[in-house]
Amino acid sequence: MLLIQVLGDFSQRRDPETSRSQYLGQLRQDFCSYYGYNEFLMEKLMDLFPQDIMEFLEANEVDRPVSATLSLCSPTVVCPAYHEMIPWLLLYVHAVAIWVTAKRSNAM
Repeated sequence: MLLIQVLGDFSQRRDPETSRSQYLGQLRQDFCSYYGYNEFLMEKLMDLFPQDIMEFLEANEVDRPVSATLSLCSPTVVCPAYHEMIPWLLLYVHAVAIWVTAKRSNAM
């Protein structure tokens, strides 16, 4: 938070021996370490959202609901062997649910 405050009022709060690019580089490294992004992506995000980078990063940390929808409207017209695909589809949905659960437990 201190780096953001220094960059917010750079002329008054900066260390005379430290340049703005050094402060930005340190901030980028801190964001990469905290949020898990790589240097290249974080640099591009900071270029796109120079003032709102923290709000953008925090918004991406919020888990979105995971849902699967299945349209049952006239499946035989689209695929005559639809009834043969249902067990495979259910197996795939189950595998995705296991993967999402594992990702969420590793993130915490």
